[in-house]
Amino acid sequence: MTVEAQRFAEITDASGLGLSYSGGAYDKGQVDEPIVSFYLGAGNDGELTFGGYDDSKFEGNLTKHSVIKGKIGCENITAAGYSSGSTVVVIDSGSAFITVPKIQMGLLAGHLGVTKFGGLYYIPCHTPVPFMVITIDGTDYTVPGKSLVVGDDNNGWCMVAFQDNSSPNQWILGDVFMRSYYTVFNFLNETVSLAKAK
Repeated sequence: MTVEAQRFAEITDASGLGLSYSGGAYDKGQVDEPIVSFYLGAGNDGELTFGGYDDSKFEGNLTKHSVIKGKIGCENITAAGYSSGSTVVVIDSGSAFITVPKIQMGLLAGHLGVTKFGGLYYIPCHTPVPFMVITIDGTDYTVPGKSLVVGDDNNGWCMVAFQDNSSPNQWILGDVFMRSYYTVFNFLNETVSLAKAK
């Protein structure tokens, strides 16, 4: 595919540069469908697909969820006895971690046994991290605990994939979540579809 008149810029910090909800290539007739699909592959090569999706990269069927102004309604997020209650989530390929409203992060940290050092969260490396369940439209999406550990042993402490955010009620599900779930963004219908990644 050739995309004409596309602007590029050099950047030094790529955080927050996930794909936005726009359908430029579709509007120009360069792809058949207004979708972008991500396979981030835990331990495998990742794949970005424009205009379609690769069903060899996920198990079962895709489950579709409505996106309103970039946000998805979420019934609950649970882990180790913690429960968020009703909230909203943003699935963002431009974020590496799961970012959590600051007050909720304090509660979650207590349940997980993680400690904040210099803006990042760590857990003793010998402590297993429990799985997290994100419930959207009645479907449970489980993120394994081992996927939430992203840093190597640093004097007995391992980094976990959580950060605070300043929103009172919005979680951002970044690459840590997307490695577990094949993700299809539909710009025309304003939906995101998810299936367990292979």
